[in-house]
Amino acid sequence: MAVVGMIKTYIRGVFLAASCAFLLACSGDPEIILPDGGTVADAVSEIESRASGLSYAEVLSTPQRHPLALARYIAEHGNDNGMLFTVYTQLIQILSTHNVPQEAVIDVLLQAQWHLENTTHPEFFDPFRFELTIIEGYIDIGLVEEGMMRLRDLDQRLSEQLLTPTVLNARYQRSELVRKAKDVEFLEELVDRQADPAIRAQWRAYLGLLYLDKGEELMARRVADDIAFRLGELRWTEMPLEVDNESYQIRMAYEALFELFAALGDQRNALEVLDMSYTRVQAENGDNPYWQLAGRISYIDDFASINEMARAQQVAIQIVFDLESFLESTDDYAYYFIFSGLEELIDVLMKFDMQEQQSQLVQLISGMIMAEDDPEMLWYALLVVELMKSFEQEGNYTDMLHHIRFLTNQLTSIDERLMIYSWKLDLYADLGMNRDAERMLSLLAAELDRSHAEDVRELFAFIGERLLNHDRKDLYDRHIVPAVEGAPYLIHNVGYTLAEYEYYEDALALILGRDNLDMVPYFLLSIGQLYVSKQRIPIQSERDVLEVLHKETQALLTVSDSEAAY
Repeated sequence: MAVVGMIKTYIRGVFLAASCAFLLACSGDPEIILPDGGTVADAVSEIESRASGLSYAEVLSTPQRHPLALARYIAEHGNDNGMLFTVYTQLIQILSTHNVPQEAVIDVLLQAQWHLENTTHPEFFDPFRFELTIIEGYIDIGLVEEGMMRLRDLDQRLSEQLLTPTVLNARYQRSELVRKAKDVEFLEELVDRQADPAIRAQWRAYLGLLYLDKGEELMARRVADDIAFRLGELRWTEMPLEVDNESYQIRMAYEALFELFAALGDQRNALEVLDMSYTRVQAENGDNPYWQLAGRISYIDDFASINEMARAQQVAIQIVFDLESFLESTDDYAYYFIFSGLEELIDVLMKFDMQEQQSQLVQLISGMIMAEDDPEMLWYALLVVELMKSFEQEGNYTDMLHHIRFLTNQLTSIDERLMIYSWKLDLYADLGMNRDAERMLSLLAAELDRSHAEDVRELFAFIGERLLNHDRKDLYDRHIVPAVEGAPYLIHNVGYTLAEYEYYEDALALILGRDNLDMVPYFLLSIGQLYVSKQRIPIQSERDVLEVLHKETQALLTVSDSEAAY
């Protein structure tokens, strides 16, 4: 079924999506106070005490000592300028948002600027976006004045450009950075220059929020009053063309206005803007089933945040009602909603204790499942138990768990059994059903022993995480790691999972002996990001692997240079 294929694709993508998230977002400014009361300087000092005589900045710049430095080394010495600029973009984003010495970030920022000005740009390269990344790096590490000086220079050059999509995007990102830097004077200039009434209102709302942030409530109220007076003038004529959905950009404008009015306690205008947004966006997405379901969820939170609980509940009721209609009429959109927007819906229903809608949602999907003996319903049966857990409806587990066992016995596909056993392993463990969890682990191990890696390796990211989570690295090493040899594209998922569970040496060893460096820097960036997010530096055994990797890399790059010269 197409629906189940879509669900499986979603499940397989969850791990990769999670691996792209940054786990810690603190500036590199030594004066910034961390949540535990310490400073970045304290964190750096502690790390340096484990760095075998090197400063943390030196570790981060030595290829034999840190994956980030090795990724940079490969990019610097290779012949792929596309890789070079991509690696520097990610390096800036990683280093500038984690606890690292400021000088280490500045070194990368200056070298990135040099490449921007002196290295041939690859095809389809956006120099403005890259320069904005550099500027944001300065802002993130606390060098706001330096960042704003560079941003003003870029602003002058953008004003001299034709209005292409690239320039429009750059101008919009410029404004976002001005807001991030809380530069009131610069934002005032940008507002004065903006002719489009909708964008002008949006940025005036941001300006009002900055005034409020700086304690200038009177100025914020003046801005809000003027916006309220001109609400009827809003028309959208210019927008960042990278965003191909104009409704999304309109929604952003309304959100800015709502945020300002709500912050000032102006409930009447906040509600008016929210009503305008909901009515307009709903009208423009009336034929979009996904928006009708998942796209409205945030409005529950918005209405509730200004104490309009009746309106919030009305939206929740409508979502559940529409979901039921879609379940009766079609598969794809409703099931896609279940496995994409449902988590957000669960969160808001729990946040505002909407017990009636919680029960309706569980009953709706349960009824669909119990009416079918089709094993394809397993995916949704497992989901319902997750819902019951979230809504603390423990007493209703029994029938659904019995139905899950019944449907599981009908599975004939190896990959489906592997997926179901993996999911049920986590489910039973979460429910405290330890004997059932052990049984699932045994079934999973037996199924892996019977299967051929080439037939099920697409599932290894999902399965592998569960094996490590349940302390079965022996199974991971026996089944998951060897699959990399036949499918090198799995290195990133397999290696990242190992590193997440702190098997760093094993993760790095996966790229030993490779004869192609195309994907290696991106893998090293992911592993390196885990090191810095956990305030960890490679220990001796991991440095030994990095040393070998560095030598292998040097040899490959030398061969590559010789071939290029030839």
